[in-house]
Amino acid sequence: MQQEFGPDAEVVDWNTLKSDFGGSVFDSLGILPYPEGDAPAVTWDGSQIWSGDRSYGVNRLEGVVPPGYLVHDQIQNYWACLGSWPADRRIIARVPCD
Repeated sequence: MQQEFGPDAEVVDWNTLKSDFGGSVFDSLGILPYPEGDAPAVTWDGSQIWSGDRSYGVNRLEGVVPPGYLVHDQIQNYWACLGSWPADRRIIARVPCD
C-alpha cells in the first residue's frame, strides 16, 4: 500500500469509521449494501486479523444481519457492522494530504 499511496498511507481503523459515521461516508467510499458489497478491509484497534486467517472487514447491512454473520461491532442498530472473513479484499486507506 505504501508503494502505491506513499509512506504515510494506512488502513482505516473501524474506530475512525465509527466516530465519523454517516451514511454518506459509506456512499463516498463505495461501500454497497450487503450482499452486493465486498466488505472492504479495515483494522480494529490497529489489528488487521481477528484470528487465524480471518481479517476484519466492514459491511453495510442496513439493519439486517444475515444468519451466521460474526458481528464484532456495529453502528446504529446494525446499519454497518464489523465482521471477519478468511478472504483477500480491497482496503479502505487513509492518505494524508500535504
